[in-house]
Amino acid sequence: MAITSNGGGGQEVENLPVEVRLKSRLVGICDLGTHVNYKDDTKLQRKVGFIWEFPEHTYENEGKVIAKTWCRCYTNSTYKLGHMGKMLARWRGKPFTEEEEEAFVLDTLLGLPCEVELEKKGNSVGIDRVFALKEADSLPCFHAPQTYEIERDGQNFHPLMPEWMRKEAQVSKEMAGAAASPASTEAAQAPEDPAVDAGDPPF
Repeated sequence: MAITSNGGGGQEVENLPVEVRLKSRLVGICDLGTHVNYKDDTKLQRKVGFIWEFPEHTYENEGKVIAKTWCRCYTNSTYKLGHMGKMLARWRGKPFTEEEEEAFVLDTLLGLPCEVELEKKGNSVGIDRVFALKEADSLPCFHAPQTYEIERDGQNFHPLMPEWMRKEAQVSKEMAGAAASPASTEAAQAPEDPAVDAGDPPF
């Protein structure tokens, strides 16, 4: 089942520069389930986590070179005034039309290259803005892009999901109300970089 949309933290992020555009690739889209709105407990909202890798910023672990990653959680909505809606509109270079919102599938983003800008606020660092990256032929892919779907995968989490994101899934209504189902052990293959003409949105 594809992850659809209705109209922070990471691993090994030390020394990632902030307030500059970093070449990146989206390697994880994680369905975090349904949660009570913290501002209004009469409303429910679906959460989704994004995981980006930074191929030009690496570290070594047991002799292997690995790209650093960073994550952010959003309410799963392309509404133009929402955080995810604003992020996607900036990434594609234009806002969604109503028809595009209805038809948009998040899986479309998996494996796409982009530029990510991190912002430091106090002692924390977070994803601030995402931009299209049209010249990405030489950008390597360290982690096989793959999705995590809560009903399909249960406790078999995306390998790059940090602990806080796993806990977010575990307290969802789906995880609390149903036993975890077996997950496929096959990792998704990294798609080829799409050819993007000047002026065209990347998705």
